[in-house]
Amino acid sequence: MKRALLLALIVLAPSAAQASVPTSQRVVFGLAPNGQLGMTGAVTLGVIRGPFKPIGVSVWVKDLVTSARADARGLSYTISPKAYWYWGGRKIPVTWRDFVATVQLSDASPAAFEAAGNSPLGNIDLAHVTHHGLRQVTFYWRTTGCSDTLPCGPIPNWQSLFEPLVPSFALTSPSADTLWQECICGSDNKPISDGPFYLASYSAGENTAVLKRNPYWGGHKPALAEVDLRDATDDVDALRSGALDAETTRADATIEPLLHVPHLVVQWTTEPTLEELYFRIGDERGAPGVTKGSSNQLLRAPWMRQAIALALDRRSIVTNLFGDFARLAPPADSLLVYPFGPGYHRDFDRWDYNPTAALALLKAHCTPGTGPTAPGPANTKIWQCAGLTAVFRWTWRADSPARTTTEQLAKADLRAIGIQIVEHPLPGSVVYTTDGAASGDFDILDLSQSTTGDPSDFVDVFRCGGLRNWTGFCSDKVDALFAAGGSALDPGTRIEDYAAADLLLSQSIPAFPLYAPPRALIRKASLLGIDPVVPLSTLEDWHWKR
Repeated sequence: MKRALLLALIVLAPSAAQASVPTSQRVVFGLAPNGQLGMTGAVTLGVIRGPFKPIGVSVWVKDLVTSARADARGLSYTISPKAYWYWGGRKIPVTWRDFVATVQLSDASPAAFEAAGNSPLGNIDLAHVTHHGLRQVTFYWRTTGCSDTLPCGPIPNWQSLFEPLVPSFALTSPSADTLWQECICGSDNKPISDGPFYLASYSAGENTAVLKRNPYWGGHKPALAEVDLRDATDDVDALRSGALDAETTRADATIEPLLHVPHLVVQWTTEPTLEELYFRIGDERGAPGVTKGSSNQLLRAPWMRQAIALALDRRSIVTNLFGDFARLAPPADSLLVYPFGPGYHRDFDRWDYNPTAALALLKAHCTPGTGPTAPGPANTKIWQCAGLTAVFRWTWRADSPARTTTEQLAKADLRAIGIQIVEHPLPGSVVYTTDGAASGDFDILDLSQSTTGDPSDFVDVFRCGGLRNWTGFCSDKVDALFAAGGSALDPGTRIEDYAAADLLLSQSIPAFPLYAPPRALIRKASLLGIDPVVPLSTLEDWHWKR
């Protein structure tokens, strides 16, 4: 699953009003879901599980199944005999029908299914499904009637499929974009879960929720009986005083006061996201919703995109954003592979900060004398190239302080070599929609991409006409490598294919990787079992040290 929802997670000390549950079995967990539940929230909260669950980045372990396999023909699952749904107190087995219902939901609303953070299931051919009893199911890959939304062949990152699984007997909506918006419930509005906890109550207005232990959970029995979720603001003081038990947050200067508090432990990691810049390549065709083009056709030229990349001091950006923690977030140098994961190569290192080389590119392609002779912060000259002025809009989410800082630093870097930036911030409710950047109406776009750690997560961003291709980039050679990697279930072969594709992307630069944000899990030493990358995927393992 591609996790589009990244949340600040804070564990609070229990209040006296909650004394009915012993403190050794309860955690009050501060969380700001911003009024969102849906399929993404169901997984993020750990309420709805699938065959596998993620641990860290790019590691999947069996959850609702005892065995699973995938090959060139299809994939099959043997469901655990201990896997049951909790539905308002009823105990209902997880069966093959739930897997089929999940594929049907994906086919009925593929764009919404993926937008909700799920791996699409269009490759599965529902006309050819077999099962043995209730607990075993075999699917076959689609071989005919292929399209962008219903492709053929294997899904390489198959362990991420069916997260979440949906209950065939209690669906509240036929579309992925409206499912579970008010509560994670069955058709009678009673809580439903196949995970270790169910959502007992939820208030969008107050940002509060209560998770209770699922008595029918067949996995490791949770030590906690209840997890209360609520918003928290003054987290630093509360953690330092002991009022909060744990927090996972971006590592920046705000957490420095917590680093030497005796009762706290700090675990370092990085977010499963990549911060990137997208370049709109003229008015080239992109995703189906891309109807607009760049304001400046100069971005069609690879040398211009290369010059922009060379001019950006990514280390300065990271240092300004994360201070002393910048060492945890060196510049990312791949568009497909998560930093330091299997198959990671520093292909984009060739475009590391070098304003002199950036200026040389501009001098070679633009009108002599229209730009500066040397890089400098006081430069006021702007290059004229092929009759066009090197002026570009920089678009970002206006309510993101980090991206606002990035734009200010980049603006100065580019002015130093004779490129002008026009600020174009957009509201968070607009920027990633077809009223904003998803229409192709941008020049340079700063955004982040969530990842499971598998390179296939980014294929639709850079594939010709891909569903998330906003840049308009298209390369038959890259697509051929994507297809080869997508059909290869052998991890070694897949890594080679995607590495070759990433090398080609580093030459064309339809996008430029910046960094993977550093994160910290800050917890009381006595609170154990929390995964620092995907905390709620290990809820059943949370416990207080005895």
